[in-house]
Amino acid sequence: MDEIKYEDIPDSVFEGMEEVRQSGICNMLDKQTVFVELFNLEYYEAVNWLLDPKWTEGSYRSQCDAKKYAAVLHNWNMQERILNKLIGE
Repeated sequence: MDEIKYEDIPDSVFEGMEEVRQSGICNMLDKQTVFVELFNLEYYEAVNWLLDPKWTEGSYRSQCDAKKYAAVLHNWNMQERILNKLIGE
């Protein structure tokens, strides 16, 4: 997979991640638990985007794609930095 850019990531992924973060349910570095919480919070588009295709065939349990999750964390962090610069924090 090529590099994942901010514009490649659906808004629902960032929205769901923010809801999980604000809930304090889990550590945001625990990708699998965050993945499950996104499902529990009904962020199905985010779950589908983060789904690791290796685990979809013949598997009883879905897994989060590590590369996509890392890209989301990186871009989410960059988004916050940019917003903070724009508002002068």
